Amino acid sequence: MIKFTLMLIFIGGCGVIYLTQKHQNWLNKPLVKKPWRYLGYIALSLSLLGFLSIYSTSAAVFVWVALLMLIFAILPFLTLIKLKRQQK
Repeated sequence: MIKFTLMLIFIGGCGVIYLTQKHQNWLNKPLVKKPWRYLGYIALSLSLLGFLSIYSTSAAVFVWVALLMLIFAILPFLTLIKLKRQQK
C-alpha cells in the first residue's frame, strides 16, 4: 500500500511540474510557477524519501530516476488522448 501511495505522490508531483511549463497542452494557460512548481518538487522529494525507506539507497535512487524519466516522457503524449476525445 505504501508503494502505491508513493507512486501517486510521485506522479502528482511530476504532473504539477509539467503543468507549470509553458509548452504543456493540457491547460489553456500554465499553472503559476511560484507555489505549484515548489509543491511538485516537495512531492518528488517526499517520494524519494519514501523510496529510500523501502529500498536500499542504490535501488531507491535507480527506481526514482527511472520513474522520473518514464513519467516525464509519457506526460506530453497524454495530450494526444485528450485531443482524440475532443475530435469525437
